[in-house]
Amino acid sequence: AVMAAGNAKVVIADYYYIFNQSIRDSFLLKIKKELETYSSELVKKPEYIFLSKIDTIPAKEVKEKITILEEIHKNVLPISVHDWDSLEKVKKILNKIKSEK
Repeated sequence: AVMAAGNAKVVIADYYYIFNQSIRDSFLLKIKKELETYSSELVKKPEYIFLSKIDTIPAKEVKEKITILEEIHKNVLPISVHDWDSLEKVKKILNKIKSEK
């Protein structure tokens, strides 16, 4: 998986790994170490966390999850297919990543 990530522009992690703290901490550390072992250039790439399907949970819970994610990562973006502005932000980020070749 890490070898595939080396050529990827975007890597997606499962929701369960991000919000279960005991798993999250070891998972993120392991991923960083594996990426660094494979290529020191990978860990220099910008990272983003997209919190998807925010329309399916109460706004208060969305805020709580964003707070949790911002503790571990600075680039957190809540998104929903029902929120055009959030999709445009994702599109802008992905286009930027695509252009940085």
